[in-house]
Amino acid sequence: MVDFYKDYVAKMFSIEGRTAIVTGATGALGGAIAVAYAMCGAKVVLTGRNKEKLEVLAGEIRDAGGEALPYAADPSVEEQVKGLVAFAAKQYGGLDILAVSHGYNKPQNILDQSVEDWRC
Repeated sequence: MVDFYKDYVAKMFSIEGRTAIVTGATGALGGAIAVAYAMCGAKVVLTGRNKEKLEVLAGEIRDAGGEALPYAADPSVEEQVKGLVAFAAKQYGGLDILAVSHGYNKPQNILDQSVEDWRC
């Protein structure tokens, strides 16, 4: 991206000092959201199931001057999600933004799935 546009977007859409959690941060969409939030001044907690990919993305964001921390968690496991929110609150003092960009499915015929199967 041209630097002019980067600075322009960051100023126009400033979320300086806000804390964001981005689920599915190791995917293309989640990663782009995380980078954009960091570019606009947010402190970003990256989450997904692949710890190594999260660490790489967090490093790239930090190297570019942003602030990001990785936190490996499965969004379908309630206790892990609670841990994620507690981590964000402890590290950054709260939570302002939640971007839900993870994908989740159960390998089962859709007609055999219950309402409970759709909750994650």
